[in-house]
Amino acid sequence: MRFLAPHIALMHAEGDTIMRGKSQPAPERRSIQTLVAVKRSGEWRLVAFQNTRVRPIGRNLAGSLLWLASDWLWKWRLPKD
Repeated sequence: MRFLAPHIALMHAEGDTIMRGKSQPAPERRSIQTLVAVKRSGEWRLVAFQNTRVRPIGRNLAGSLLWLASDWLWKWRLPKD
């Protein structure tokens, strides 16, 4: 947790999901979350939450090529300046 101001906190968390019928977390479901909390009237409240799946680059050739291709496609679709 990091305080951006006395009444605003930024938090990062990592988490896994254990699917129904399984005993171990599914690696493809690993996520990182970003949360923002604000203190109002003496109480902390979450005001923003963002969740992203972890997609490591470079673990294997197929994963790296998929990431590079999707990154290229994303840039190709952006409006030109």
